[in-house]
Amino acid sequence: MKKKSQEESLANGKIDKADLAKQVDLFWAVADVYCIEKHLCHSLMIMPKEERKKYFELYNEVRKIRAKLLKRLARNTKWDLWCPNKHFVGAVMQVMEVAIKEKYMGNDQEAIELTKLAEDLFNLFWILQEMGDKKKG
Repeated sequence: MKKKSQEESLANGKIDKADLAKQVDLFWAVADVYCIEKHLCHSLMIMPKEERKKYFELYNEVRKIRAKLLKRLARNTKWDLWCPNKHFVGAVMQVMEVAIKEKYMGNDQEAIELTKLAEDLFNLFWILQEMGDKKKG
């Protein structure tokens, strides 16, 4: 029994029982890269026009990396579902950013509610992926 559990962990990319599954780590990596994109986008909007060219090039390279990572994660991309996959990841991260700010401002109940919404979005992302698995089979 113990051997099967260890084999399942290795199949999910877990080195230790406390590790997250490889796909969950990949989800958070995509979320971080997507956040880099959003910050670069914001910076591009506020910086002087003469400085934008080099940042557009950087932004484009970050987008390419995000796309490569998301391809490894997203299993349901039929019917133009590529974009919702990307936006689920971004929304989870952004809602958690707001939840942390609410907590910092002393709005504990609002922080709890926002964290629950982020959790709901996270779970919906995985449901979307399961739907993609069923379509393939």
